[in-house]
Amino acid sequence: MFPPPPQADPADVPPGAPPPRLGQSRPLLPAFPQRVERTDNPRMFWLMVHLPLDRLQMAGMVPLVLVGKAPSIEGNPLLFNPNPWIYLAVGMVVFSAFFWVPLTRNLTRAIAQMTRTTEAIAEGRFDVEASEKRTDELGRLGLAINRMARRLKDFVTGQKRFLGDAAHELCSPLARMEIALAILEERCDEKSIPYVRDVREEVTHMRKLANELLSFSKASLGENRIKLEPVRVADVVAQAVRQEHCEAGRVEIQVPDELSVQASPELLCRALANLLRNAVHYAGHAGPVAIRAWEEAGDVMIAVADRGPGVPAGELEKLFDPFYRIDESRTSETGGVGLGLAIVKTCVEACRGTVTAFNQDGGGLVVQVRFPK
Repeated sequence: MFPPPPQADPADVPPGAPPPRLGQSRPLLPAFPQRVERTDNPRMFWLMVHLPLDRLQMAGMVPLVLVGKAPSIEGNPLLFNPNPWIYLAVGMVVFSAFFWVPLTRNLTRAIAQMTRTTEAIAEGRFDVEASEKRTDELGRLGLAINRMARRLKDFVTGQKRFLGDAAHELCSPLARMEIALAILEERCDEKSIPYVRDVREEVTHMRKLANELLSFSKASLGENRIKLEPVRVADVVAQAVRQEHCEAGRVEIQVPDELSVQASPELLCRALANLLRNAVHYAGHAGPVAIRAWEEAGDVMIAVADRGPGVPAGELEKLFDPFYRIDESRTSETGGVGLGLAIVKTCVEACRGTVTAFNQDGGGLVVQVRFPK
């Protein structure tokens, strides 16, 4: 039988401290266990607490070791105190929030900016630049992206300049050859006329190709020198219709008279004329071609829509590539050199606009141009 717990000795009370209440005693057990052992058979955790020797002597007791057992330390505050680990985890979270969050935001912001730059380069806009201010690997990556953009711009510009120079040099001799063949066709005998006519058609085709290449080169190389001015959309649409000699009833126009855009009148007319020519040539047999213009979210939209079979969905993104044609998507006829829509894109982008193509419900292709108002 254990003796009753000793009462506090008034002599042990520090000076100035309040006297202990009646029956109040000092704790005999320390705040934490001194030793924990584990056995495997049976699986058990043993808690051994050595009681303070001085207090046991004061109570007239021999030294004791309190032993307790438990099958697990989980949920047992005597064997495992989770508070220090909770405090450590909270401290790590707070440290991460103050240190890693700004670092992560800085990295993601730089990566997002480089992603936008590379996307613009992939779309053919080489005037964008990535940030080169960083001194780490991302800064070196930005420098490499800018060098790549400049090299690509030089290559593409050189290619377009070569096409323009070659087309310009070919236009005059091809025109002279076409005139000479026309004269020869009138003077040759009946047996030679079919051969001369075939050669003349081939020369005419070459002359048209040279003219298209020259137009494509001029529109792309003169992008930075083009002066934009207010242009009434209705006037440019009417000019494009007259230029293509469209018959009455083959074109439906829905353009407000007061609608205007900032563009080059020549380039905008060329773009709309090419769109109109392309729609009439490939889908004019299916019904009239519609030209509409309207305002949307502060921008000016111009759409040329036909009623033909449209274009396969997987080929829509390639329509504006130079020399790309899909004859089977419209008719079995071949015609053009695959530069019409490429010239449209070049002219529209030179006027700070964008152009897209999609198939409308019920059939037909829509080419839509967007200009900032």
